[in-house]
Amino acid sequence: MTSTLAHSSQLLLPGLDIRTARGKGRGVFALYQISPETLVVVGKFVKLFPDRTSHSFQMGWNRHVKLDKVAEIINHSCDPNLRICNNSLGGYNFHAIRTIEAGEELTWDYAMSESQSIAVEKCLCGVPQCRGKSVGFTDLPLEEQQILHSKGVARYLSEWYIQQLTQTILRQS
Repeated sequence: MTSTLAHSSQLLLPGLDIRTARGKGRGVFALYQISPETLVVVGKFVKLFPDRTSHSFQMGWNRHVKLDKVAEIINHSCDPNLRICNNSLGGYNFHAIRTIEAGEELTWDYAMSESQSIAVEKCLCGVPQCRGKSVGFTDLPLEEQQILHSKGVARYLSEWYIQQLTQTILRQS
């Protein structure tokens, strides 16, 4: 199934499709090459969840939300081509980390927003550095947190990460 999203208000680029992603259900794919740092998808708040779900987005330590359909369909990868940042609509903007080629699936690392992840028990991203499942940011080793933080993570995780680094530095001095 292919459905062109050219008329969808939550997308900034008309060149995206939703279609079957091998073994993962639906996914979002680029129809054209996307340049690094391009704002690709604006994820808008739809509703608040009382608890974490496999399809919720974590916006704070105890805040889990549903975002609109396009954001919800972007799949996980342990080596993503998108990063996230908080937006004024109560959700996340998805920006290209690197050049995304035509036909390539758009992906983000769920650890960019989740302190602990329950979404993907068996990861199907297929990249050489695959972790085998999605994990939360706080479960990652410090080196992986540093790399992910440099790409772009949720504001609450960024604040937590900087606080952890500051405490480590103060303990060492």
